[in-house]
Amino acid sequence: MTIDEAVERKAAHDNQQQVLLCELQYAHQVILAAAAIMTPGQKLLWAAANKSRGVPGEGASRFHERAVAIFNATGEC
Repeated sequence: MTIDEAVERKAAHDNQQQVLLCELQYAHQVILAAAAIMTPGQKLLWAAANKSRGVPGEGASRFHERAVAIFNATGEC
């Protein structure tokens, strides 16, 4: 692999990481919006559905886990 090929591969990798981070940030906003319009009962059902699917984490929306991942990637929430 040449240096130019390595640089191109690194740029493509970095771009993909940015795309994934952006999607995580969008998902975070969508989930917050959905949670804001749910009743407490709906949130309990959501949490139970996640648990039955083996999704780990606290609460129905994994807010804290996502917020930490976003913070680790960007330095901000």
